Amino acid sequence: MILDGTGLPRKGTASVGVARPYGNQTGKIDNCQVALLAVYASEKRHARLDRQLYVPSVWFGEDYAPLRERCDIPEEVGFQTQLM
Repeated sequence: MILDGTGLPRKGTASVGVARPYGNQTGKIDNCQVALLAVYASEKRHARLDRQLYVPSVWFGEDYAPLRERCDIPEEVGFQTQLM
């Protein structure tokens, strides 16, 4: 079982969860979405078991309310730390 958090580079800020964390694909602090992945891998097979988009805490402040609404993040969704 492999658990991985990876930064996916994004331009702009309109994609859900975009913030400026360290992006391991770019090698620097940059606009990224962070995806948390659970993968099974063996010598014969591999399969993605689960994935989740991490939404940074800054997205749950009042400044981001219009963007949360535009991105259809339900009001009952709240900040969760990365569980990795």
